[in-house]
Amino acid sequence: ILNDSKVVKNKTSWLPMGSAIEDYINFYLNNQGKNVVGYQIGLQKLDWLTGGFRDETLVIIGARPSIGKSAFAMQSIINVAKNGAKVGVVSIEMGNNELISRMVSYTSGIDFNDIFRLKVPIDEIQRRLLDIHNLNIFFSDQTKCSIEGIRSSVIQLVGNNALDIVFIDYLQLMSSE
Repeated sequence: ILNDSKVVKNKTSWLPMGSAIEDYINFYLNNQGKNVVGYQIGLQKLDWLTGGFRDETLVIIGARPSIGKSAFAMQSIINVAKNGAKVGVVSIEMGNNELISRMVSYTSGIDFNDIFRLKVPIDEIQRRLLDIHNLNIFFSDQTKCSIEGIRSSVIQLVGNNALDIVFIDYLQLMSSE
């Protein structure tokens, strides 16, 4: 999970102490009294412990296979978007159809396997899709993507003011070239 929008704006990597302190004071004054400063992911205790996912921060979620990392990411994506953030989703492991199926399952409570195996009536699916249709979420499901390719597409969305936070599902499958 990556939220690096300020870094991608080609901000210089060297900042004098005085400027850094000025930035810190502004950050402090703008956020004083808030329990969650970053993007809320919808898990109260985790939001409270972390303060939310913050700008310019790289958060990596790791666990053994089939523990629920993708489900956790999907829940976070939806909750961050529902709170008004513009969210980018790069999935190297799943296509957009599976991502949408997971979102419908999460937001509706309908079993994912029933949705994914097309056992739910289409009118029910269409009704549930209305719940997520207007969320500001952008998908990239390029199965062969590199760090530079993702960086380039993120810069494009940031340049269009269409991105606040990026979630990448499955770093291990990404190539460095």
